[in-house]
Order: sequence, then structure tokens, then C-alpha cells
Amino acid sequence: MLLTHKKTQPATVVLNDLIMINNERIACYRQAMTQTSNIDSDLRALFEDIIRQADGFKSELKEQLQQFSINPRDKVTISGMIHMAWQDLKATLKGNTRNATISFCLYNEEVALQAYGAALNLSDDTLGDIQVILERQHALLNDTYNLVKKNRQLLHYPGMRLMYFN
Repeated sequence: MLLTHKKTQPATVVLNDLIMINNERIACYRQAMTQTSNIDSDLRALFEDIIRQADGFKSELKEQLQQFSINPRDKVTISGMIHMAWQDLKATLKGNTRNATISFCLYNEEVALQAYGAALNLSDDTLGDIQVILERQHALLNDTYNLVKKNRQLLHYPGMRLMYFN
């Protein structure tokens, strides 16, 4: 289904919002990699994969916007910058632990999932062909969220196991 002119504006707003969400995901993971001096190689590799995923999502969304002859808003939002500054402060006060880093990234994945969920709650008529792209990206984003969450759970397991041997 192609979008009519009346339905183009809501779709472009959704696309621009999701582009900014993916920009914030990229900034979050880059910040996590630079702030944590002793980040494990497995976590670094995961974060690099997520950055590539978010960049791919962004490219797909931009391509859709360009079909409407609209330039994408390709920046991190002010609220995103404030959130990252707050995370900087918290990291300074708490220390840059693996757990704090994963929690920061997990929160950002939750925000992205909520944004995609809200976009998908719009009617099919509003999104047209874009709906399929957003559904696929949402599913992949959910897989990524579960992977980050799994890394946080793995973090807690060894400590619990050591407790029994002390």
C-alpha cells in the first residue's frame, strides 16, 4: 500500500523519530565503550554489532524518508544529550563497572523498544509499506534487548556460584 499525501506527514514524523532513536542508541554504545576503560572484549564486540545494527536501521529509515523527498533529522535529541550527560555523572559517582554499563545500555534499548512499539500501534493505513520494515526492525531490536539482558544476567551468575564455594 502506498501512502497518500494526507498520510505522508504522520509517517515522516515516525520515521524521523525512529532515526533519532537509533542515533541515540549509537551514541549510547559509543559512550559506553569510551567511558569504560576495561571493557571486556565480548562486550565491546556486542556493542560494535549493535552500533552496526542501529546504523543499518537508520539507513533503511532514511531511504524511506527520501522517497517522500524529505530530509531526515539526523541528530541526537537534546533530551538524549541530557540523558547521556546524566549517565556520565552517575558513572563518575558510581564507577564504570560492567554492570553499570550494561544497565545504561539496557535502559536505552528499552526506550527504543517503546518507541518502535508506539510507532507500530499506529494504524496500518498511516504507515503503509513502512509497517513491514518497522515490524522487522522491532523484532531484531527485541532480540538485541534480550542479548544485552542476557549479558547482565551472566554477570550475576558467577558471583552467586562463588558464594557457595566460600
